Amino acid sequence: NIEEPITDIADDQRLEDVLTQLTNEKQTAVAKEGPGINWAEFGLDTPEVFMVIKNNLGQSQKIFISSTKNFEGNHYARIDNIEKILVVSPAWFNFTTEKLTYFREKSLYRGQIAAIKKITIRSLNDNFSLVSGDKGWYSPVFENYVLDQSKIRSMIKAIAENTIQEYISEGDPSD
Repeated sequence: NIEEPITDIADDQRLEDVLTQLTNEKQTAVAKEGPGINWAEFGLDTPEVFMVIKNNLGQSQKIFISSTKNFEGNHYARIDNIEKILVVSPAWFNFTTEKLTYFREKSLYRGQIAAIKKITIRSLNDNFSLVSGDKGWYSPVFENYVLDQSKIRSMIKAIAENTIQEYISEGDPSD
């Protein structure tokens, strides 16, 4: 899940891809270690970005990544408060430059389809509702009409499976 700057569901596949790539990247070298490091020399006194990665046990690591590069184009990084400057590939920095929407779940409907009890379809000229009752889906306006239940379930499934093409705002989903 995404916790900051907003709380939202993460796109599991995209996040899995990023984590897999980052864990395969590893560090390429140790630039410096021990007390007395001049963090500013490596851009880590005020790092450009940081990531907090939590495991399923709730343990976390904060990874600070500098925009400063070495002569090979690799970035400098620091994990938590460890007195060590790591050299990491540009992939570490590149993921942090993605917009937040890159990592957000893009399903239009995020609940369970079986939990839907009412649907209202609105157009510029008209609207209608379908309600799920004891005998299946029906229209409150035309209660005597027999509706094709499989077509309604198919329509609900098609609507629920739509995905967001692009977020136009970085705000909270409830905004």
